[in-house]
Amino acid sequence: MRSQWMDWTPKARILADFTESEPTKPTEPGFDGFVGATSAESPKIEAGPCPAELARACDVLNRTGVRILALEGGAAIGVWIDLDGPEIRAALRTLGMGGLPVRYLDGDGVPMRYKVRRVEGDPVPMNVLAEMELHPTEPWNVRDRMLNEMGWNLKRPALTKWKAGR
Repeated sequence: MRSQWMDWTPKARILADFTESEPTKPTEPGFDGFVGATSAESPKIEAGPCPAELARACDVLNRTGVRILALEGGAAIGVWIDLDGPEIRAALRTLGMGGLPVRYLDGDGVPMRYKVRRVEGDPVPMNVLAEMELHPTEPWNVRDRMLNEMGWNLKRPALTKWKAGR
């Protein structure tokens, strides 16, 4: 049995020969383009961090026990006092979390479920925490100075230093 489609031919020409036709004309005489202001500048398109930088940032946060805390006031980043430093803050910025508030896991007001520690290091005295919280820009400098004055040997895991791309 032969299919009726095998013998089908179009009754009219389907595709026009474009080399013989003229370009289309605007529907309104004097049409100059779209109404409204146009910008001579093209918008800046920022590329996000590369996959390797994202992986490095995740590695830093995982090795230092950083957590995302679900608190009554909203999300916050949980960091151990003795491990906080510029590497952690750069990793947070790389992952787009640099704007979230940082709470110290060994401080007050953090629920017990977040206080299980699975990373190396030693908790620092609460007076050091109190002073660190007064200097939120670079609290690790306050910590290091105070612990050095106390003769405290702070053991921190070695982290790769880098600056976040943002």
